[in-house]
Amino acid sequence: MSINNAQYHTINCFKCGLPTSLYTQCKSCGYNPIMPISDQPLKDIALKFDDGKLDWSLIPWDSVEEILKVLEFGKKKYAAWNFCQNGGLDHQRVLNACFRHLVAYQKGEDLDPETGLSHLSHLGCNVFFLLHFLNNPERYPKDSRPCKKLS
Repeated sequence: MSINNAQYHTINCFKCGLPTSLYTQCKSCGYNPIMPISDQPLKDIALKFDDGKLDWSLIPWDSVEEILKVLEFGKKKYAAWNFCQNGGLDHQRVLNACFRHLVAYQKGEDLDPETGLSHLSHLGCNVFFLLHFLNNPERYPKDSRPCKKLS
């Protein structure tokens, strides 16, 4: 027996806003999400061509908010953007913090005892720091990873 999975994925039509099945033509207005935009019956819809631009709707904002809580704690304990001062934190120290939080979580400890916030939020915060350092190497040269020195 063949099941059409599209019938189980209901979304609101991008044109008229009424419920429709994912990957099928809207029964209310005729919009088809698979058909090229130039072939769509879009007379009544505003157009915005943003192909190739980042789709910020893919971010799980509730998770980002949890990381922000860690940054808020750090702002009170140290200072805002303290991790960037004087060429930034040593990368290996930040990696060590990542590993500590990951191992604590792996051992079954969900919350950091000092902050009461998720170890994964602390891990995410440290990953943000590392990404910031990686994206700005001229400002943050303290990349002390042992294997980095070998390459």
